[in-house]
Amino acid sequence: MYFRVCAVYGMNKFVVLFFGFTWLVVIAGAATPFGAMQEVHNSYTFNEYTRPCFWKIKHRYVVATSITDLINDSLILLAIMYKLGMADIRRGLTPQIHSAWKPMGHLQSFTKAFLQDSQIYYT
Repeated sequence: MYFRVCAVYGMNKFVVLFFGFTWLVVIAGAATPFGAMQEVHNSYTFNEYTRPCFWKIKHRYVVATSITDLINDSLILLAIMYKLGMADIRRGLTPQIHSAWKPMGHLQSFTKAFLQDSQIYYT
């Protein structure tokens, strides 16, 4: 998604730096479970070789993994939608009032396919 947003914005310096930073935050968030989780052995089994292990949360910041990825992907999707939507408005493809219930009704086929592909990645 980072490469997509950079391509859509034509390698704009601000976009490359901002979303590059958010991507690094996602990588840092993905590394949090290594320090936030602790392995715990179940001592209530008869055989010490088949004791199951469980993961216990030591620190609450483990949710940073999910939150940073969600925020980054949401920002990228919104930035792409904004840029492609503004490009269509400049071409005179403004949506009419009766198509307000179909937000992708008047988009160009490339824009529509690009957004749908991005949404598939987002989910």
